[in-house]
Amino acid sequence: ASSATEIYEQIISIGEGDVMVAISFPRYSKKVVSAVNLAKKSGADVIALTDSAASPIASLADQNLFARSDMASFADSLVAPLSVINALVVRLMLINLVVIVGATLTKFKKL
Repeated sequence: ASSATEIYEQIISIGEGDVMVAISFPRYSKKVVSAVNLAKKSGADVIALTDSAASPIASLADQNLFARSDMASFADSLVAPLSVINALVVRLMLINLVVIVGATLTKFKKL
C-alpha cells in the first residue's frame, strides 16, 4: 500500500478474532504505527516484527518478534527479519495443511 488511505481500506474490517502482523524497522513508518493503533482499537491482536523494544510498535503489540537489521556494513540487512517472516509463513502453511488433511480424513470416515 502506497498511501495511508490504502492501508486503512485494507484493514477497515479488522476486529476481534483477527491478528495483524505489523512489520516496522528504522526509519519507523508512521503509517504502520497508525495502522497498529487502529487494529488495537478494533479489538484485533497485534504481533510486531521489529528490531527492538524501543520500536514505536513494540509497546503497542500483544507479542513481539525481534530481529536485528543493523549490521556492520554500509546498508542495513533485512536477512534476519525475512528469515523470521519465512519461518512464520512455513509454520502457518504446516498448520493449515494439518487442518486440511484432518478435514479430508474426517470426510473419508463418513463415506
